[in-house]
Amino acid sequence: MYVRALTATVLATAAGQAHAQQLDGALKDTLTSDPQIAGADALVQAAEAGVDIDRSARLPAIALDASAELRTNDTLYGARRAQAVNLGLSFDLPLYTGGEVTWRIRSSQAALEAERARRDVLVNTRLSTAADRYASVYRDGRIEAARESQVAGVETLLTATRARERAGDATRTDTLQAVARLAGSRARLAEARAVLTRSNEDLREVTGRYFDAVEDPEPPVVSDAVVTDLPERLAEFPAVRFADARIAMARADVRVARSERAPRLYLSSTTQTGNDFAQGAANPSGFRTGMRVGFNLRIPIFQGGAPAARVRQAQQVLANRLEDRRVAEWQAVAQIRSQYARLKALDAALPSLTRALEANRAALLGVRTEIKVGTRSNLDALNAQEEVTQVEVQLAQLRQQRLSLAYAILGTMGRLDPGKAFAARPVIALTSPVPPVPLATRPIRLAAAAAPAIKLDKIGLWVWKGSETWSLKPGSRTA
Repeated sequence: MYVRALTATVLATAAGQAHAQQLDGALKDTLTSDPQIAGADALVQAAEAGVDIDRSARLPAIALDASAELRTNDTLYGARRAQAVNLGLSFDLPLYTGGEVTWRIRSSQAALEAERARRDVLVNTRLSTAADRYASVYRDGRIEAARESQVAGVETLLTATRARERAGDATRTDTLQAVARLAGSRARLAEARAVLTRSNEDLREVTGRYFDAVEDPEPPVVSDAVVTDLPERLAEFPAVRFADARIAMARADVRVARSERAPRLYLSSTTQTGNDFAQGAANPSGFRTGMRVGFNLRIPIFQGGAPAARVRQAQQVLANRLEDRRVAEWQAVAQIRSQYARLKALDAALPSLTRALEANRAALLGVRTEIKVGTRSNLDALNAQEEVTQVEVQLAQLRQQRLSLAYAILGTMGRLDPGKAFAARPVIALTSPVPPVPLATRPIRLAAAAAPAIKLDKIGLWVWKGSETWSLKPGSRTA
């Protein structure tokens, strides 16, 4: 169910299916292979067992005690052996505990909700980490390709310069400049390959496998409603839900501490049967049965001030968790706003870098042409090649940061957790909230059968082709 829901999430938020297949695979591998997520699932199951443990205190306790032994008694008439068999059945039912059982159950239920929220935080964090490391592999792969292209270009230029030097059209200085630039380019290429190896290992640490060649990923669509609708959406964030659950657990613990002052009333019954009632040789052994039914009442009179201290302790824990919730809200708001501002800045810089790369490539081609006619020097060609490489590196870094920031925003909002009912709708729909859909009835779209949700048209606007949560006609445009 996790994998299918995640597939629907990625298909609804990715810009194109072809460019998101490997990223989708990395996210699915993270869900199935990451040991931290498996450990969080185990803690959730342990919390579910804790709820059952506390609920069992409401039910009667029935116990059966049995004993059998062989005795030898030394009497006036000689040694006498006797077999003793005893059976006992006890029954205890709590009638009134001052609310302790009820509030312990509520505390364990809040602890279960806290573990689920903690699991959601971890899942979203690990998925956003997987997306960030996937983007790092993409970035370092593009940087390695740019460095390889630079080395190949400088090698070609060096070969041509040496030929021109032999013909007398170039000087020894031109050749030495090309040799020096080639050595530096090769050193940077070796460094880029080492960084790519490290990025691949970081990605494998999350997904459990290597990716030979990653595709060019497009970040999910994040609209302005992410910032404008923050007050309404804060309660859905996993970190805030975790803080709310801890507050509920602390309030229940306060009531549990107060219940220590209340009396306890139990209904108890005991039934015994056995042949171990003989007091001597004159009274032969035989099976006899006895039964007791009654009420047990316990009223605490003096406990040394421990209940009052426990109440004060629980109240201070509650105050601390109330402050933790405020911190969680402020951190989430500050993080999302800062990341969204950086994302918008990168979106604005992307077209400029793309145009700069095209212009630098055209300039490099022009310089190479002018060298042939003698109007340019080899140094101009080396500088033009370096400018192309630098812009390619900057563009790869910008794409990596865009993808990482977009998934970090979604992770903070809890939109990457496939267990959430609202995970299958795109972030752009924040301005019109959609009621939660049960997991059992929500349609699932698999990667092999679904059409791409959105794509870029010729002028760079988003074109929606069709979505299960949108009714826009095919071909209509929205910024």
